[in-house]
Amino acid sequence: MSGPLTGWRVLDLAETQQGLLAAKLLAEMGADVVKVERAGEERRGAPVDLEESAPSSWEIAFDAGKRSIAIDPGSARATDLVLDLVRRADVVVAPLGLGLLSELGLDKERLRAEAPRAVLAVTSPYGALGPLAGAPGADITAQALGGVMWKTGDPDDPPMPAGVALAEGVGALYLLIGTLAAAIGAEREGRGRRVDVSLYGSQIGMQSWEIDSEWLLGRVTERLAVGHPDVSDRRICHAFETAEGWLQLAGVLRARWPQLCEMIGEPEMSERWSDEAAQAEHIDEIIATFGENLRRRPVADWLEEIERRDILGVRVQDDADIASDPQARENGYVVEMEHPQRGAVSVAGSPFIYDREPRMALAPPPVPGADADALLREIGYTPGAISALRAEGVVA
Repeated sequence: MSGPLTGWRVLDLAETQQGLLAAKLLAEMGADVVKVERAGEERRGAPVDLEESAPSSWEIAFDAGKRSIAIDPGSARATDLVLDLVRRADVVVAPLGLGLLSELGLDKERLRAEAPRAVLAVTSPYGALGPLAGAPGADITAQALGGVMWKTGDPDDPPMPAGVALAEGVGALYLLIGTLAAAIGAEREGRGRRVDVSLYGSQIGMQSWEIDSEWLLGRVTERLAVGHPDVSDRRICHAFETAEGWLQLAGVLRARWPQLCEMIGEPEMSERWSDEAAQAEHIDEIIATFGENLRRRPVADWLEEIERRDILGVRVQDDADIASDPQARENGYVVEMEHPQRGAVSVAGSPFIYDREPRMALAPPPVPGADADALLREIGYTPGAISALRAEGVVA
């Protein structure tokens, strides 16, 4: 199935999840993503690290749908080969400092001279400028600096990171957005731009409401353990344990408040605390009453009650629930990948649907260097030249 970026070529020299995921999302949109790797280097997340059979879940998550060429950066001809790939690229994804490109003696000025229309998408932990530019970092350090950890967890416990790689994932989305905007500009202006997106900046950007609220009101909200600081301490917006499973109720407002109280068998509550100010003042007592009543029946029963009353509530799902969820399956958010080693496996699919046609699974992640011959032929190398490169160890 072709996508809107069919015909694009992306060079993926990313070294962390942020860049790898952004490049994979471009592949989901139809781009031809070429992963440029160091020959003989074990991929991150390989079995030696995760004790799982190859390919690792890391490779499936971040390298599916890509092609691979593996080079020896110490070879004298490796720089020319990579430049040949760069000249045909619409997008080059690389870390701050440029990683493998820097090893080959290629800086941003040389890249711009060789590929003036290409977008250079650059990842970093904390940003390209300032005192932490170039400092090492990771998802969890960005969550810490960006305030997410401060807002998450129980007030009596240490700050808590999210249970997913939140900074890397959001950073990949911001990098994708910036790259697509720069590509539109390149079409109009005839020149590419450099796009810098950091994990730290992405954590701040995604919290524009929460951070601006804190600053404008001149406060520092303590951790609530139950959810959003501007919502969960004022109204019913909480997860409740039922007789079987967990139920999330979301921001029930005045129009649905009497129905919600009636549903749990406490209709007098809607009269006792009829407005949102009263509810906010007594929220702890209200939550305790809801918790006691909702534990009497399984979540499936409550979901039927909720649907009849048009109240916003869902089951709290774990990953196993998501794998079998028909909503996720029908939209292509969960798909089956046929892998030559693992067989049929369920994997996270594409969040993008074009023309109401969910995308099938991307191709399995390539073996490092598996596409070298095809790629070299595409950029004009003859069979003899390819043989010479292999004989010299330039490509694996």
